[in-house]
Amino acid sequence: MHGIARAGWSLLLLLAACGAPPPALQADPPKVQAAADQRLLAAGFRPAAQATPANLPAQRFVAAPGQPGRWLYADPEVCRCVYAGDQAAYDRYHAAEYRADIADERQRARTPDPSAVAEFNNNNEGAAGSLGY
Repeated sequence: MHGIARAGWSLLLLLAACGAPPPALQADPPKVQAAADQRLLAAGFRPAAQATPANLPAQRFVAAPGQPGRWLYADPEVCRCVYAGDQAAYDRYHAAEYRADIADERQRARTPDPSAVAEFNNNNEGAAGSLGY
């Protein structure tokens, strides 16, 4: 029974480790923001000349005051500007983010953390034999 419990815990640890990307795959914040800026531009957002990032919450969409269907996004780190776009640009941006999230999940599912795999293998060298397989 002890071998089965140990194998179960090892499998849980392996699955938990696969949920987060290994440190080498974790992106650095300026690169992440630069990629977000590119997606904003591709979706149809443009830098707004009259707005400054200090007036808005950083890296969040806010509805433009008094302008229904208009969205603002402040980037004080990379472009040091505020992007403005209409509802269609906002929808395109979120659709692109959704597709990117799915692609990231698929990549993580195909790329398990090597240290978790090694730990699983080390902890279960004799587990299959003790179960009669």
